[in-house]
Amino acid sequence: MKTIKLFAYLILASFLFACGGDSDDAAPVGNSLSATVTGDISASFNASGEVQGQKLVQANLTSSSNGNVLSIVASEGTGNSMAISIINFDGAGSYSLAITSNNTATFTSVNTSTFETTGVTATSGNIEVTVSGNVISATFSFSGEGNNDVQAEVTGQFSVTAEEQ
Repeated sequence: MKTIKLFAYLILASFLFACGGDSDDAAPVGNSLSATVTGDISASFNASGEVQGQKLVQANLTSSSNGNVLSIVASEGTGNSMAISIINFDGAGSYSLAITSNNTATFTSVNTSTFETTGVTATSGNIEVTVSGNVISATFSFSGEGNNDVQAEVTGQFSVTAEEQ
């Protein structure tokens, strides 16, 4: 009889845990950034989630007297990284990555056997931003240049919920 009661309690407990809370309590989808890099650097970049409690894509929205700044920093487990900053961020719209703008985008690649880095910084391109609630999404494309005449084309997208600073 004790075995039957224990079995009944286990079944009841499993039903309670399986039902959980309603969908409003679900955790938001994490930040993500992906890109394809071609040219002197070739890479398929994908960053999202966490590794050992550290977010792989961090997004901040900083307010200052000069306007809002959206900053996104992303890294992969391979050491490759990307950073995007939009100065005077004002929500949905098109933002220039021309060398004459204050906005920046960089991609850095790490050779895992020699630990040498190669990177490019945007010299031309743009970011097309959409906003839905507190989620900021965008597609981007830029031509980049780095040391030793390294050149690359970078296209990709991101989806983030920025932490206000």
